[in-house]
Parts: sequence; structure tokens; C-alpha cells
Amino acid sequence: MLSNEEYIKIILDSPVPCMWIEYTRKEDEYYINILGINGELDKIKKDVFKLNFDYKLDKELCKNFILNIEDGVKQFKVLEYVSLLNSFYKIDVKHISKNKYIIWFTKKIEIDENIKELIKKMDVYLWCKDKNGKYVYINRPYESYKYATPEYIIGKNDFEIFPKEIAERFVKDDKELLEGKKIM
Repeated sequence: MLSNEEYIKIILDSPVPCMWIEYTRKEDEYYINILGINGELDKIKKDVFKLNFDYKLDKELCKNFILNIEDGVKQFKVLEYVSLLNSFYKIDVKHISKNKYIIWFTKKIEIDENIKELIKKMDVYLWCKDKNGKYVYINRPYESYKYATPEYIIGKNDFEIFPKEIAERFVKDDKELLEGKKIM
């Protein structure tokens, strides 16, 4: 097992944005305490991450992360919405000791800016979802239709937004579309 100093060196020298955290659970609430970040992460979002500060994790947005840690998984990859960075990231997590982990933010999931501009200008309801059915983008008409901000919709799936019957229909439609059985 590597020492804390060796892990800090790994973080600081990594060309990939990463952080070293301590995970804690207090009753039914989940927290991470950021013990260190590297310069690559600091370049993404300056002055966002405070060291030695308990960040409460949103149980819905971070459920894959929380479930893996609670299940004792030592190394895993998840796609999560990182609210501090206001983006979806593929993150790699490695357990290093007791409640301590290294997190690498390996890929920012973005929608091409040209597509965003095209969607923005269209006067129809448009949205984009990731492969897990979570919304990653909505346009203005969709916002007015749902009376919701992107902050409310982005990162959620149909069941978190719509009544069960409607969500089930949307999920079925998405599945058929992805399998090439339906054209929208």
C-alpha cells in the first residue's frame, strides 16, 4: 500500500484532472472531503474546490458513485453529473485506504456547440439524453413547455420528471429508437 505522500505525488503529477477525497456517511447523508486536487483539475474550474471542506453529495445525482462505495467496490467507473463543474464526466474511482479515494475526471461529456446552436434556434421541443436516459441538454421551447430550468432537468431521467405512465412510454420510445425499430 502506498503512503499518503505517494498518493499526493500521483495526484499532483497526473496529466488527468483528479482529486483525493475522504468519503463519509452521516446517517442518511453522504459527504466527500477534498484532501487534494491537481493543477489539471484547477484549470477546469478555478477556485471551486475548497480543501478540507465537507461537500454533501446529492443522493440522486451521485447514486452510482454512492452505491459503488457503499458496496465496498475498490475500483469503478461511473458517469455522473458533477455539479461543481456543471457537466457530466466519466469518472474513475480507486480506493486507496479506509475511506480515501482518488477520483480521475477522465472525460467531459459535451454536446457539440454547433448542434446546441441549431437546437436553440428551432421552435420545437428538443432534448438530448445520454445512453442511460438522463437529459444532458434541452432547448428553450422545452424549458417553457415543462416550466423548468435546465438545472432542474439536466441529469435526471424521465421517471424523475414525469408521471410513471408517461415516463414508461418515453423510455419505451427511446429504446425502440435506439434499436432502430422506430423513427421519430
